Amino acid sequence: MNHKTVLLSLTSLGLGLLTYQHLSLRSLYPSLSVPPQLSISNRSLKPYSTNHWTKCEVGDSWAVKVPESTLIRQLPLDGEDGDLGEKWNKAFWTTWPLRLEGILLGSIINMVKHRSNGENDERKEVDWSEEGHGFEMKVGQTAVNGLFTVESIDQIPFHLRSHVTSTSTSTQITYSWGNLSPPGPTEPSSWISIPIRGGYHTLSVLSESYLNSQDHSSKENEFSSRSESGDDQWVYLIFTAHGISSTSTSASTSTSSNDQPGKRGMFDKLFIEFHKTYSRILVHLAIRQMGLSNVVEKVDRWP
Repeated sequence: MNHKTVLLSLTSLGLGLLTYQHLSLRSLYPSLSVPPQLSISNRSLKPYSTNHWTKCEVGDSWAVKVPESTLIRQLPLDGEDGDLGEKWNKAFWTTWPLRLEGILLGSIINMVKHRSNGENDERKEVDWSEEGHGFEMKVGQTAVNGLFTVESIDQIPFHLRSHVTSTSTSTQITYSWGNLSPPGPTEPSSWISIPIRGGYHTLSVLSESYLNSQDHSSKENEFSSRSESGDDQWVYLIFTAHGISSTSTSASTSTSSNDQPGKRGMFDKLFIEFHKTYSRILVHLAIRQMGLSNVVEKVDRWP
């Protein structure tokens, strides 16, 4: 067997493995529409970077679900270590691809600052490696060496039946990236156009009762009534991505990117498909990092 045959065989094997992994991840984590409870247009807290939330034309969610009783058995949820939202955020942002992104971006930033003698950014990077329970975070802090900014931190009441206390806190955090300003009608176009100019990422741990609730203000009652009934409810670990289109200036609210008209070019389609695949990889690695790979179930529709 000559070298060309060996190289061709290895290349075919590599492409086959990549294709299998891609299809496997698509099956495990199908793209979902953004539920109303997570839509940017329904947020009550003011974002850090802008006066209001920028309306997003596209959005997708990826989620897994696990019975509450199983989740309690798998994870320590006592005292200060009982925040499921913090666990989910930390597991996501400490996956090896994002850590590698941070290292590479940090090297580039340091090179640019060294050449231009630029001043250091006063904003503080979130320290995901902090010892002890949880981590300290404030709005305005950054992740992945400044690529993402913490826009809002929502404390969602979350009742755990196995605990003596009536509620535990699930922290929902929204991060922004890129350009949050909607494109203007006279904005000049470049030779290459990125279909998504910026947007928001939200990491949430929500109960089945919360996702079923129509009135957000009654969420505490929803949690309590379901928990007191003795039924084991599903807990959803969710990653949501909202995108601001580079071309649309409409005031439409965010919808699934699958619902957009087929007017995109090949580059746009490849960019969006890459983002979806990368999102699935990060969700998959975060779940594995939490030790939940063998207990979670696929979510192909909201309750």
